Amino acid sequence: FSRACSMSLIDASSLTLMLAAHDDWMKSQGARGQLLTMTGCAVAGGDFRRAILDSVDFSKTDLKDCDFSEARLNTCRFTDARLNGCTLTGAELVDAMFNRSRVTGCVIGAANLRGSFWLKAELTGLDLSQALMDGAQFDGCTFNDIVWPATLPGMLRLHDCRGDLP
Repeated sequence: FSRACSMSLIDASSLTLMLAAHDDWMKSQGARGQLLTMTGCAVAGGDFRRAILDSVDFSKTDLKDCDFSEARLNTCRFTDARLNGCTLTGAELVDAMFNRSRVTGCVIGAANLRGSFWLKAELTGLDLSQALMDGAQFDGCTFNDIVWPATLPGMLRLHDCRGDLP
Protein backbone atom coordinates (compact mmCIF):
# COMPACT_ATOMS: atom_id res chain seq x y z
CA PHE A 1 0.00 0.00 0.00
CA SER A 2 2.99 2.29 -0.19
CA ARG A 3 1.80 4.29 -3.09
CA ALA A 4 2.91 7.24 -5.10
CA CYS A 5 0.13 8.70 -7.18
CA SER A 6 0.01 10.87 -10.25
CA MET A 7 -2.69 13.08 -8.71
CA SER A 8 -5.10 10.16 -8.94
CA LEU A 9 -8.10 10.37 -6.66
CA ILE A 10 -8.06 7.83 -3.81
CA ASP A 11 -11.51 6.33 -3.20
CA ALA A 12 -12.90 5.69 0.30
CA SER A 13 -12.43 1.90 0.29
CA SER A 14 -8.80 2.16 -0.88
CA LEU A 15 -8.14 4.81 1.75
CA THR A 16 -9.58 2.54 4.46
CA LEU A 17 -7.29 -0.32 3.41
CA MET A 18 -4.25 1.99 3.24
CA LEU A 19 -4.97 3.39 6.71
CA ALA A 20 -5.42 -0.11 8.18
CA ALA A 21 -2.07 -1.26 6.76
CA HIS A 22 -0.37 1.86 8.13
CA ASP A 23 -2.00 1.41 11.54
CA ASP A 24 -0.73 -2.20 11.64
CA TRP A 25 2.75 -0.96 10.65
CA MET A 26 2.73 1.64 13.45
CA LYS A 27 1.45 -0.77 16.14
CA SER A 28 3.93 -3.51 15.19
CA GLN A 29 6.84 -1.04 14.92
CA GLY A 30 7.34 -1.93 11.27
CA ALA A 31 7.10 -5.72 11.59
CA ARG A 32 3.74 -5.92 9.76
CA GLY A 33 1.71 -3.74 7.48
CA GLN A 34 3.08 -0.91 5.37
CA LEU A 35 4.28 2.64 5.98
CA LEU A 36 1.76 4.88 4.26
CA THR A 37 3.01 7.35 1.70
CA MET A 38 0.57 9.69 0.03
CA THR A 39 3.03 11.44 -2.29
CA GLY A 40 1.28 12.89 -5.32
CA CYS A 41 -2.20 11.69 -4.33
CA ALA A 42 -5.47 13.57 -4.39
CA VAL A 43 -8.00 12.93 -1.63
CA ALA A 44 -11.38 14.62 -1.46
CA GLY A 45 -13.53 14.15 1.64
CA GLY A 46 -11.15 11.62 3.20
CA ASP A 47 -11.94 10.44 6.73
CA PHE A 48 -8.68 10.44 8.70
CA ARG A 49 -10.33 11.03 12.10
CA ARG A 50 -8.25 9.66 14.99
CA ALA A 51 -5.85 7.98 12.53
CA ILE A 52 -2.24 7.45 13.57
CA LEU A 53 -0.35 8.95 10.63
CA ASP A 54 2.99 9.81 12.22
CA SER A 55 5.81 10.19 9.65
CA VAL A 56 3.55 9.96 6.57
CA ASP A 57 4.77 11.85 3.51
CA PHE A 58 1.97 14.02 2.10
CA SER A 59 4.25 15.77 -0.40
CA LYS A 60 2.62 16.98 -3.63
CA THR A 61 -0.72 15.80 -2.25
CA ASP A 62 -4.02 17.58 -2.84
CA LEU A 63 -6.24 17.22 0.25
CA LYS A 64 -9.71 18.73 -0.09
CA ASP A 65 -12.38 18.69 2.63
CA CYS A 66 -10.60 15.92 4.54
CA ASP A 67 -11.26 15.36 8.24
CA PHE A 68 -8.11 14.95 10.35
CA SER A 69 -9.86 15.60 13.69
CA GLU A 70 -7.81 14.17 16.57
CA ALA A 71 -5.42 12.47 14.11
CA ARG A 72 -1.73 12.05 14.89
CA LEU A 73 0.34 13.67 12.16
CA ASN A 74 3.58 14.11 14.09
CA THR A 75 6.72 14.47 11.93
CA CYS A 76 4.67 14.32 8.70
CA ARG A 77 5.99 16.08 5.61
CA PHE A 78 3.80 18.36 3.50
CA THR A 79 6.08 19.57 0.70
CA ASP A 80 4.25 21.31 -2.17
CA ALA A 81 0.99 20.01 -0.68
CA ARG A 82 -2.42 21.68 -0.80
CA LEU A 83 -4.88 21.46 2.09
CA ASN A 84 -8.20 23.09 1.24
CA GLY A 85 -11.20 23.08 3.59
CA CYS A 86 -9.73 20.36 5.82
CA THR A 87 -10.56 19.93 9.51
CA LEU A 88 -7.60 19.62 11.89
CA THR A 89 -9.40 20.17 15.22
CA GLY A 90 -7.49 18.43 17.99
CA ALA A 91 -4.93 16.96 15.56
CA GLU A 92 -1.30 16.55 16.59
CA LEU A 93 1.18 18.01 14.10
CA VAL A 94 4.22 18.14 16.41
CA ASP A 95 7.40 18.62 14.37
CA ALA A 96 5.46 18.41 11.08
CA MET A 97 7.06 20.17 8.11
CA PHE A 98 5.15 22.32 5.62
CA ASN A 99 7.45 23.32 2.76
CA ARG A 100 5.94 25.49 -0.01
CA SER A 101 2.47 24.23 0.94
CA ARG A 102 -0.87 26.01 0.65
CA VAL A 103 -3.29 25.74 3.56
CA THR A 104 -6.61 27.40 2.75
CA GLY A 105 -9.88 27.61 4.69
CA CYS A 106 -9.01 24.80 7.07
CA VAL A 107 -10.54 24.47 10.54
CA ILE A 108 -7.55 24.41 12.88
CA GLY A 109 -9.26 24.54 16.30
CA ALA A 110 -6.99 23.39 19.13
CA ALA A 111 -4.56 21.54 16.86
CA ASN A 112 -1.11 20.96 18.33
CA LEU A 113 1.38 22.67 16.01
CA ARG A 114 4.22 22.70 18.55
CA GLY A 115 7.62 22.57 16.89
CA SER A 116 6.12 22.53 13.39
CA PHE A 117 8.21 24.10 10.64
CA TRP A 118 6.64 26.14 7.83
CA LEU A 119 8.90 27.23 4.96
CA LYS A 120 7.54 29.47 2.19
CA ALA A 121 4.02 28.24 2.95
CA GLU A 122 0.87 30.19 2.09
CA LEU A 123 -1.79 30.24 4.81
CA THR A 124 -5.19 31.73 4.00
CA GLY A 125 -8.45 31.98 5.92
CA LEU A 126 -7.28 30.29 9.13
CA ASP A 127 -8.26 30.82 12.76
CA LEU A 128 -5.13 30.05 14.78
CA SER A 129 -6.52 31.54 18.00
CA GLN A 130 -6.82 28.17 19.79
CA ALA A 131 -3.88 26.35 18.17
CA LEU A 132 -0.97 25.25 20.34
CA MET A 133 2.04 26.80 18.60
CA ASP A 134 4.93 26.91 21.09
CA GLY A 135 8.16 26.49 19.16
CA ALA A 136 6.48 26.65 15.74
CA GLN A 137 8.64 28.31 13.07
CA PHE A 138 7.36 30.20 10.05
CA ASP A 139 10.05 31.25 7.55
CA GLY A 140 9.21 33.16 4.37
CA CYS A 141 5.48 32.45 4.74
CA THR A 142 2.52 34.48 3.48
CA PHE A 143 -0.49 34.95 5.78
CA ASN A 144 -3.88 36.11 4.47
CA ASP A 145 -7.05 36.51 6.53
CA ILE A 146 -5.55 34.98 9.70
CA VAL A 147 -6.95 35.14 13.24
CA TRP A 148 -4.01 35.01 15.67
CA PRO A 149 -4.14 34.19 19.40
CA ALA A 150 -4.63 37.22 21.65
CA THR A 151 -1.31 36.34 23.29
CA LEU A 152 1.35 34.83 21.07
CA PRO A 153 2.78 31.55 22.34
CA GLY A 154 6.33 31.36 23.64
CA MET A 155 9.09 30.61 21.20
CA LEU A 156 6.86 31.23 18.15
CA ARG A 157 9.18 32.32 15.36
CA LEU A 158 8.08 34.43 12.39
CA HIS A 159 10.98 35.21 10.07
CA ASP A 160 10.75 37.05 6.75
CA CYS A 161 6.95 36.53 6.61
CA ARG A 162 4.38 38.86 5.08
CA GLY A 163 0.66 39.52 5.04
CA ASP A 164 -1.60 39.42 8.12
CA LEU A 165 1.04 39.25 10.84
CA PRO A 166 0.28 39.52 14.57
